[in-house]
Amino acid sequence: GSFIMGSDSTEKEESPSHEVELSSFYIGKYLITQEQWFEYMNKTCSYNRGNKNPVEMVSWIDSIIFCNILSKAEGLSLCYFKREKDIYYDIHANGYRLPSEAEWEFAAKGGIGSKGYLYSGSNNPFDIGWFKDNSDKCTHEVGLLEANELGIYDMSGNVYEYCWDVFKLYTKEKKKNPNISEYCKESDRHVLRGGNCHGFSNRLR
Repeated sequence: GSFIMGSDSTEKEESPSHEVELSSFYIGKYLITQEQWFEYMNKTCSYNRGNKNPVEMVSWIDSIIFCNILSKAEGLSLCYFKREKDIYYDIHANGYRLPSEAEWEFAAKGGIGSKGYLYSGSNNPFDIGWFKDNSDKCTHEVGLLEANELGIYDMSGNVYEYCWDVFKLYTKEKKKNPNISEYCKESDRHVLRGGNCHGFSNRLR
């Protein structure tokens, strides 16, 4: 589907708003839990412990490795491979991967069923996200609050979510499947979205 990405009425790096067209894709209903992370990565790394809490304190490259391990475990082709410090994405692979920033925002806004909420699933951040005013500054079990229009939970708050994209400012031109790059560096500044349990509600938009 198509949607308007970004905003012209908030922070500078969120503008200009622009039309984006995306091909169909799947995305997880819940954040990756600590239980899932331990099962496939065989290590525990989160500050706020809880099997059903989202995993945290992991790097972008850790997330890339997790995607490949999960793909291999389910007999899917690997999306990522590494040469020295460069990461390559196989666009023809059918395994697990990080979403592009555009895919993340489209899913957070409710896809083609979007009702235009300020946050992912509501205009009231307390309905859908754990943040500074309700979290006691700690993560919470995934899926406890309301889902968005697509039935996806915790896209606003709890923990930041990694995207594949390298951070860069928007332009106003219409785009199709933007930033599905086949290559980036491990050291690049990658996009984080969704806010977290320590942040103010403006970071949940």
